[in-house]
Order: sequence, then C-alpha cells, then structure tokens
Amino acid sequence: MRRIDISGTPAEEPCAQIGIRAEASDWSRQEAIAYRAALIAINGPPPHGYTIDVRANHHDFGTYYTLALNLPANPADRNEGYETAIETGLGHWHEAVMSPPIDYRDHEHPKPRHPTRAANESIIGAVLSTRPYPDGRFAIPIFETIHNNLTKAYPDLASAARLRLEDPKDQHAATLH
Repeated sequence: MRRIDISGTPAEEPCAQIGIRAEASDWSRQEAIAYRAALIAINGPPPHGYTIDVRANHHDFGTYYTLALNLPANPADRNEGYETAIETGLGHWHEAVMSPPIDYRDHEHPKPRHPTRAANESIIGAVLSTRPYPDGRFAIPIFETIHNNLTKAYPDLASAARLRLEDPKDQHAATLH
C-alpha cells in the first residue's frame, strides 16, 4: 500500500513530547485523531480509495502518533489535488475552527480538554462553533464547509453536538465516550 506520511498536529502548533510526560503518548494519539478531523473539516472526507489513518510510531522514548494518507490501489483513482492539500496540512488548529485537544498555554502544566475524549471534544466544539443560524445561513462560507464536512465524516459527534444545543445542562449525555 502506498501512503503519504503526515504530521500528527498542525505545523505551527505545540504538540505532545514523548519521553517528557507520562501522558504524552495518549496526548499524541488524541492530537492525531483531532488533526485528522481538522484536515477533513477543511478538505472533505477522503475520496474513494483513500483513507487517513492514525499511525503509531514506536521510539526509544515512547510511542507517538502521526497520520498517513493511504493512496488508492488503482492509479486512475488518484486525486492529486486532495493529496497535495492533505500533505500540505494546516498551520494552526483555528484554521479548522478547532480548539487543540491539549492545552499547552501553561507550559509547566499542559492539560487535555477532557481526560479521556479530548479529540472528540475538539470535533464537537468545531461542529457547534460553525453551526448555521436558525434560518440555515452560515456566518461565513468556511463555516458551512467545515460544518458540513465534519457532520458528514463524524455523524455521531454531530448528533452529540445537536443534543448539547437541545439540553446544554446535560453535557454528559451529549458526549460520546
């Protein structure tokens, strides 16, 4: 299988450093899951024959995670524009209207958005932030793209986001575990 290896986070963002913190491997996995969603938010779900997988990379200091764009077996199915867009990636989480799954603002004490489902919380947040007005219009065109791409690629998380709007007090019931 041919693939293009991709980073596990946007290029200009801080990321988990394995070997420094015990949580770094799990944080790296959460970042890669969220980054896959961010790439899909901007570029759409992978076309026929493509997948974007989270890959474990084992190192002496621990395991870190990155993404791989797996290419179609049939060369005629290749979409060079999609490949280039995914390989180029994003510079920042906010380009996909996503909060980073791990908050590194306090360098001494970084923390995940949620202890066990940080990536899901980032995706749900982006779906909520980009949702249309009650009349169906979007605040800006990129919100429509992001919202539609995430809703299509992550229907269960989009449903959890809708449930939060219906009953904001019941956050636990509206979150996938």
